[in-house]
Amino acid sequence: FLENQGIEISVVNASEFDSYKTAKFLIILGGPDAYEGIGDIVKQLISESEQQSIRASGAKKMITITNKFATGQVIFIIAGYDRYKTKEAWQNNEQSIAAKIKS
Repeated sequence: FLENQGIEISVVNASEFDSYKTAKFLIILGGPDAYEGIGDIVKQLISESEQQSIRASGAKKMITITNKFATGQVIFIIAGYDRYKTKEAWQNNEQSIAAKIKS
């Protein structure tokens, strides 16, 4: 979707996160219980209460964090109760994320 909007993206895994963590925009797909190290990154970025809200049955949300690793940075965490709810969270927010990146 983002590439179709003319936005250049890099897809990286958790082990590569440190090399990209100061990028102006980061999109993290997955919550605190996500596999392959993504959950560990998310746990460092959001509060325990936010983690619990994602774990609630049927939950899907976008959490926006600014200026975490660099001034002017925006981190979008897209997460849901399971992978299907995470996908719905992305679909519900993809337009607004693209608009923010393009602005």
